[in-house]
Amino acid sequence: MLYFQNNLVSQINILRCSEEFRIKNFVFSSSCSVYGNAKEIPVTEETVLEKAESPYGRTKQIGEDIIRDLAIASSSNFILLRYFNPAGAHPSAIIGEIPYGRLINPVPAITQFAKGKLPGLKVFGTDYDTRDGS
Repeated sequence: MLYFQNNLVSQINILRCSEEFRIKNFVFSSSCSVYGNAKEIPVTEETVLEKAESPYGRTKQIGEDIIRDLAIASSSNFILLRYFNPAGAHPSAIIGEIPYGRLINPVPAITQFAKGKLPGLKVFGTDYDTRDGS
C-alpha cells in the first residue's frame, strides 16, 4: 500500500498543482518496470507493456496512464522517461552511491568493491540461461 500511497497520491497532488499554476512542461520519472516480463527483448518505446511484476511497477504503469489521460485535457506538455537501472551520485558525494542495506545496483557495488569495502563481486557469465542470452 505504501507504493500506491507514495507514488500515486503524491503524483496526483503534484499534477493538480502543476495544473493550478499552469506549469508548461512536466517530466515524469517512470521506470523500465512498466514493461513487466516483456515478450520482446530488447524493449523499445513500441514494446507492448505486460502486467507489472511488482506493486512499484504497477504504480508506474498507472502513473503513466494518469498522465496520458491528463495530457488530453491539459495545456501542459508531458514526457515520460523510463529509466533502466539508474545509478549515480551527487557531485558533492553527500548523496548517491552508498545505499543502506544490501547493494542491488551494479555501480554502488563496484565502487564499494574498488574501495575495499566489499570482499568480492559475483559476476554472472554466459552459463545462466536467460531470455536475452546473458
